[in-house]
Amino acid sequence: RPPRRVGGVAYSYQSLVVHGFNFRERAGRRGDETGLTAAAQRLMMRATVEAGARLHVGFGNLSLAHERLYGGVGLSLAEPRVRLSAVPTEGVRCTTGEGVAEAATAVVRDHATTACDLLGVSGAEVQVERALPRHVGLGSGTATALTALTAIARAHGHEPRPRERAPAMGRGGRSAVGVAVFERGGFVLDA
Repeated sequence: RPPRRVGGVAYSYQSLVVHGFNFRERAGRRGDETGLTAAAQRLMMRATVEAGARLHVGFGNLSLAHERLYGGVGLSLAEPRVRLSAVPTEGVRCTTGEGVAEAATAVVRDHATTACDLLGVSGAEVQVERALPRHVGLGSGTATALTALTAIARAHGHEPRPRERAPAMGRGGRSAVGVAVFERGGFVLDA
């Protein structure tokens, strides 16, 4: 089904019936107590999350009296986007889709490992379907980290709570613009 938009983030979940094959009916004949094969359970729990890049217009010193050092102004962009899919597994595995640079795999794997530890889950297989260019000022670090967190949380049936968990993911320490853009999109004044 089409992605559901919430602020700057789009979520979608895979259907349980794929190409007319009813996993519950087939697994039930095998005596599986849940009525689902392991493959069907993983497919059912696939979460796909995508988020756009952001522009950070500038920093403002908030003084040492605040948790963050800086505030700022920023805005979300419709393109380019990061898109990750996650399914629950044991351990963390990361793969890339067609046309995605292999370098994205290591970055996403690190974020996925942190997210699994933070969420207290056994692991996830994360597929990088689209990646943001790195080190060009588009907020790829925050967008990728929070997309990984959200996809893994959704795949495991947890609430992602990106604003609350961003510091543990190593994001939002200097400015909250990237986190706010991830959550809501639009124009952000962080003060």
